[in-house]
Amino acid sequence: MNNKVMRVEFTIPGPPRSWKRRNTGRSRSTGKSVSFNDPKYEQHKKHVAWLMIQHTTESERQLIRGSRLSLQLAMYFPSFRVQDADRVLNLVLDAGKSLFWVDDTWTTFEGGEIVLRPALDRKNPRVEVVVDCIAPLTREMEAE
Repeated sequence: MNNKVMRVEFTIPGPPRSWKRRNTGRSRSTGKSVSFNDPKYEQHKKHVAWLMIQHTTESERQLIRGSRLSLQLAMYFPSFRVQDADRVLNLVLDAGKSLFWVDDTWTTFEGGEIVLRPALDRKNPRVEVVVDCIAPLTREMEAE
């Protein structure tokens, strides 16, 4: 991929954390069913979004939002315990929503790729994220 427009790299320190489904429960006051996200997950998602902001300018984020993308996640886990790598990807996609992409369900990786690389690092667990802008979106791609 020699035709990269721009590359953004950053590291999320600490053990890779995965996306968690919304929890449901009953409201104590009304008895109605309610759904909510785990507060620890929401806090970590905000931290990842903050890291994305720290490593880019607004003009770079606009370029990313208007480009075909390639995304690489190198996940260094502290143990061999089974982890769900695609849920770590979901956390990064959720954190980048409205910063790097309009909505992670409409992010264009066509012509690019998503690469997940799990590995072991007991002393320094982390997630290394690389976002490559492959090419600007064309009007035909935006319409699809």
